[in-house]
Amino acid sequence: MFAQLPSGHTVTFDGSFICLEDSGEGRSITNAAEQIIRQLETATAAYGIDLDRYAVIYRDTMGNWDQLLHLEGRFAGFKILGGTDDLETAKARAALPVS
Repeated sequence: MFAQLPSGHTVTFDGSFICLEDSGEGRSITNAAEQIIRQLETATAAYGIDLDRYAVIYRDTMGNWDQLLHLEGRFAGFKILGGTDDLETAKARAALPVS
């Protein structure tokens, strides 16, 4: 596993996206957003990866994709991606980081 996240949530790199999937156990991604962004920042930095170059999206326990906004390793809010359960639609709606 790339990063140790609360309750075993899965992490996948997909182009300019880091995709998280809620395990449905323990704290949800929504409720642990600040902690998750901190952990992703630590894990990516250890590999020389700049988290700010990636959009972080997540699939919640209802199956819908939303976005965790972040800046300089800190959680900056949520972006609702329109209640879609389709990954490609979610990626098209997500705010991409500025390169």
